[in-house]
Amino acid sequence: ARESQTLPDPILIGTDGMAMLALSAAVMLLSGGTTLLLCLAYVLWVACRTRCDAPAARRILVLGTRLDGHGEPGPDFRARLSRAATLYARDGTGHIVLLGGSMATGQPSEAAAGAAFLRAHNIPGEAILLEDCSRHTLENFLLYRARFASEPAPAVLITSRFHLARASLLAAGLGIRHRRCAAWPYRR
Repeated sequence: ARESQTLPDPILIGTDGMAMLALSAAVMLLSGGTTLLLCLAYVLWVACRTRCDAPAARRILVLGTRLDGHGEPGPDFRARLSRAATLYARDGTGHIVLLGGSMATGQPSEAAAGAAFLRAHNIPGEAILLEDCSRHTLENFLLYRARFASEPAPAVLITSRFHLARASLLAAGLGIRHRRCAAWPYRR
């Protein structure tokens, strides 16, 4: 079910953001790149250890990704949506929450395109919830938290393997309880 939302404010870095960016650059330079290597190692560790199945959950969160030139989900987004449909089909309860706004004029939102894909794959419309105003992952989670995060049980968070570490850290930092789930099996 789609509810109308207002568009978020423009993205502003501000003085706090610039200070954090400068501090991050300084730490990276002073550490000789070690912090960058540690971050890469963590991303790879999460990517390799995360399974592509998850226990049943009341909410399945699917992070959107840019649509193709025809306004359709690309291969990575279709993999995320297919994984969500598989998890939902196990018990047929709960909701799939699609996160992602429109990134190009004249195209549907990522969430709306994902909903059309899921309905075409026999997921009932009442099981699909949309957050369709966000433009990036942080906004995905901020708008999700404001609208949906009242559920005390952890949600299942589905995204690509190499996006899981970043997305999971953002969600946890915003107090969104979740379990990670990779869209693709470890080896394709």
